[in-house]
Amino acid sequence: CGSCDRLRHPRAHVHQRDVWSLGYYESIPAQVEFEEDGKVAYVGKYFGALPCKCDGCGKTGTFIGDPVATSPLLYIKHGCHHFVKASYKCTNISCGQTQAQGRAEFMRLGAWPGTPVQLDCVIDISVFDRWRRHKYHGAPVSLEAFIKELHEEGADYGAEGLVNILAFRRAYSEFIFCANESRHTYGLLEDLAC
Repeated sequence: CGSCDRLRHPRAHVHQRDVWSLGYYESIPAQVEFEEDGKVAYVGKYFGALPCKCDGCGKTGTFIGDPVATSPLLYIKHGCHHFVKASYKCTNISCGQTQAQGRAEFMRLGAWPGTPVQLDCVIDISVFDRWRRHKYHGAPVSLEAFIKELHEEGADYGAEGLVNILAFRRAYSEFIFCANESRHTYGLLEDLAC
C-alpha cells in the first residue's frame, strides 16, 4: 500500500519490490512509489548523504534538511537505476552556498564515481567485488557477459537502462589503482573519501 511503501522505502533505492498486477507480480522501478489511492507516482529518489564540508566557507556540518535542487544520477548495482543527485544549501549565515553531493559522499556510501568529471554515474563497490570474483576465482567470463548478467538480474529490481562497458572498465581500473594505493599509503579506502 502507499503508506507502507513510503514508510519502508523512503530512500531504499535498490530493494527488490513487486506489485500484483493482472494476476502476476511485476517489478517496480526504484524511482516509483505508490500514493494512498494506489496510483503510481514517479519520484526522484536521492541518497541522504550530506556533503562533508562546504566549498564556499570551508566549514563542516553546515548542511541540514532536505535538498534544494537535484540533477540526474545513474546508480549501478543490480543493473542501472535512475536516481537524482541532491544539492543542499549551507546553513552558515555568511555563506549560503548551494552544493551538490560529490565523490566523497558517494564513496562514503560505498559507491565509486563512474564518470569522475560531471559525476552523473556511480557504481556500487559490490559490483566491482563481484566482477573481481568472476574474473579471478570463478569460471572465466568476459566483461560483456558479466554486464549482460547484471542487466538480466536488474529486471528483478526494476532497473532500467544499459551499463556502458567502456565506462565500467575505466572506473574498475581506477578503483583497483586507488584501492592498491590506499593500502600502501592510508591503509583504508574510506580515507580517500574525505
